[in-house]
Amino acid sequence: MSTATVKQAGLSWFVNPDLMKRALRDSFLRLTPRYQWRNPVMFVVYVGSILTTILWVQALLGKGEARAGFILAVTLWLWVTLLFANFAEAIAEGRSKAQAASLKSARRDTIAKKLAKPQRDAAQTPVPSNTLRKGDLVLVVQGDLVPGDGEVIEGAASIDESAITGESAPVIRAAGSDFNSVTGGTRVLSDWVVVRINVNPGEAFLDRMISMVEGAKRQKTPNEIALTILLVAMTLVFLLATVTLLPYSIYSVEVAKAGTPALDAPLALLVDGDTASAAEIVAGAVQDDKAGTLIGTRTFGKGLVQETFALPDGGAIKLTTARYLTPAGRDIDGVGITPDIIVPQRADAHPGEPGRDDQLDRALALLAR
Repeated sequence: MSTATVKQAGLSWFVNPDLMKRALRDSFLRLTPRYQWRNPVMFVVYVGSILTTILWVQALLGKGEARAGFILAVTLWLWVTLLFANFAEAIAEGRSKAQAASLKSARRDTIAKKLAKPQRDAAQTPVPSNTLRKGDLVLVVQGDLVPGDGEVIEGAASIDESAITGESAPVIRAAGSDFNSVTGGTRVLSDWVVVRINVNPGEAFLDRMISMVEGAKRQKTPNEIALTILLVAMTLVFLLATVTLLPYSIYSVEVAKAGTPALDAPLALLVDGDTASAAEIVAGAVQDDKAGTLIGTRTFGKGLVQETFALPDGGAIKLTTARYLTPAGRDIDGVGITPDIIVPQRADAHPGEPGRDDQLDRALALLAR
């Protein structure tokens, strides 16, 4: 038999440093597919965390489709969410394990006075309490711990059961009364009793308490079940929506191409110092996308959008409200666009006339290749 002594914890279970350390360690140990599969919602977060981590590494190598900092931020949020969920579960399970460990640590063996007959003056044999079997007789006197669960068959005594029940007032246990049961781990405060042990080792009240704590599994409430079903359903909808984005995008692009034949011909674009504003942006787009060749001289460099606002005194004010940027993000204001092939125009040129327009002649020669 085992007896128990109960010590009050100085810290709450939630701020127990040992419990917090174990929960933090378990939060990382649970980052395995076998464990995460138990919760479908968190399993999706787990897979997403791995995928975004791979994308972040790809971005660091210069092959990502987004900035590495943005991908890292998303990845960290996913991993933190997963670790927090694991930490919460580890805290809940750790509390139960801590209670069981506290009960186990409270058990200790004592030396019992085993009797040969159910009489106080019978021959006594000192034996460890964990060797007592059902039916054994023991004598418990003032100051002794009851070595095991049983019933009083002789004598009466005042017993302190606060270690088991938490009740500070002592109780009277006497043979032949309705209150003749004693529990292992309680202490006799006065007088004596002869106790017949009625449980085998491992079947005592304290052992059953430990088994109940270790085997306890909290059932989910109806609200928790409903919330779980809702989260699973929303996760499935999210997965269906995201998985179909790429196929639908590819399909849309293919359909758009089907109605507009692509330009399968060389393109030469003539520019000079008078090429400005929208025409300049078109030239920049052609150059950025390598859709054609720019021939001529540097463009004007007007990349501003300005609006005029009338004033009450009859005057007006012109404000810059936007800036033009090429598809590659180039700011052309005050800089202009340098053509791919620089061809200065002679002073006596006749623009638009072959043979008398050097830029046009160079473009025709390029297209004739």
